Amino acid sequence: MNVYFLRDRKHLIHIWYKVYSRICTFLSFLLVCSTVYGQDMATAIEELMKRHDFLQSSEVGIVVYDLQTREERYVHQPDKLFRPASVQKIITGVTVLATLGENHTYNTRLCYTGEIVEGVLRGNLYVVGDYDAEFGRTDLYRLAETVRDAGIRKIAGRLYGDTSFSDAPFWGPGWCWDDASSTFMPYMSALILNKGALHVSAYPTSRGKRARIEAIPRATTYEIINETQSKTPKAGVFQIERNWQAQGNTIRLRGNVKTPIHSRISLFDGARYFMDAFQAQLTEVGVSTSGTPIMGSVTPAEARLLSVIERPLTDILIEALKESDNLSAEALFAHIGAYGGGEKTTTNFIRSTRVVKEFIDAELPIDSEELKVADGSGLSPYNLVSPRQLLSFLTYAYDHPTLYNAFYNALPIAGVDGTLKRRMKNSTAFRQVRAKTGTITGISALAGYATGQSGQILAFVILHQNVLRASQARAFQDELCEILTSY
Repeated sequence: MNVYFLRDRKHLIHIWYKVYSRICTFLSFLLVCSTVYGQDMATAIEELMKRHDFLQSSEVGIVVYDLQTREERYVHQPDKLFRPASVQKIITGVTVLATLGENHTYNTRLCYTGEIVEGVLRGNLYVVGDYDAEFGRTDLYRLAETVRDAGIRKIAGRLYGDTSFSDAPFWGPGWCWDDASSTFMPYMSALILNKGALHVSAYPTSRGKRARIEAIPRATTYEIINETQSKTPKAGVFQIERNWQAQGNTIRLRGNVKTPIHSRISLFDGARYFMDAFQAQLTEVGVSTSGTPIMGSVTPAEARLLSVIERPLTDILIEALKESDNLSAEALFAHIGAYGGGEKTTTNFIRSTRVVKEFIDAELPIDSEELKVADGSGLSPYNLVSPRQLLSFLTYAYDHPTLYNAFYNALPIAGVDGTLKRRMKNSTAFRQVRAKTGTITGISALAGYATGQSGQILAFVILHQNVLRASQARAFQDELCEILTSY
């Protein structure tokens, strides 16, 4: 009886908690509605700002713009420059769509020299990188299959990795060196596999014994040192580390493995990782090779095309905006520099920045000398942009329907997907906001589009800096979006 009583009590508590939550949500909705409909939008936002004490010790810039009436509904420090963090990807996304178009593709090519004689390629095999940020294990297998299906069973020459697409360094200008061990900051390369990361799984065995480790894909690029213990709490918390400060790929696993653990860890030198994994994949499909792959060579003009792995630009764009993937954003930025100037050329951060500035001066009502573009992802602290300047990109996108459709569909949807999946679920902003988030230590931002109750579309930019707790800034942004969508 006591057990059933406790279960019934827990069930009742759960029901009352759900009812209480819905009442609170409804009251919050009524509060917002009464605030909005009882006064104009600007006054409602001013009242919101007064309620958030953290704004006393931080800086915020805001602009809200009605895309139908072409009027600014609210501004606060609209011309002050801020570090945008990942809302920098709005600049990258709009520019790449405007300069290259949504039908642009990324093409990783497989070429060869020499002749195929009785199953032997009497020549060399080249993989030509095109900065495809979404190139994965399935694509790698397809490349290897192409070699086998061409009747090649042995490569008498060597494997070459052609990364001449870009002569940029591994990292962007100003990127924090101590982020190098993080998967959100992969090593840049025209040839990159699995976003430059290795998938490592640890499975428990007998108590006190080493866990079974599985690393995918296989390659000679990395070494794994297994110091784990299975089902042994005193071994401590599971850890996976790489000797990143020495720019090495020695991966050390230690600690307790009680249940299966799945991790991702970045690897140094993405192009080398790609080519070593490709060589291993060739072996698996029955194609023998000799020597280690040679990096950095340019594919000879006489080389013949064997295969192409093609990726739509929109696939890269969606990953960059919805998931705020930095590698994808830099892949877009690299293609802006390589193809945006008219003729294909080797690119780098300086070249890409120049093309972005040319687009700004030709198409937008702002001066490219009055803002700073350093990279495509927003990782660089050198990026500087004001709310009004960022708004001009959102307005330009809206005014070009084909571009807008691709851009709008790639933005996170409030409460539904991407980096906004867990935000604004219980408010009028649910599904009515499409916006890019931005977060770096001390910085929080949100910019995009909000649809109001009467169907009008507002473009908005919120840039915060000097923020100690990003959660406070996000709460403010969400409440502001609720005002915009309740109006």
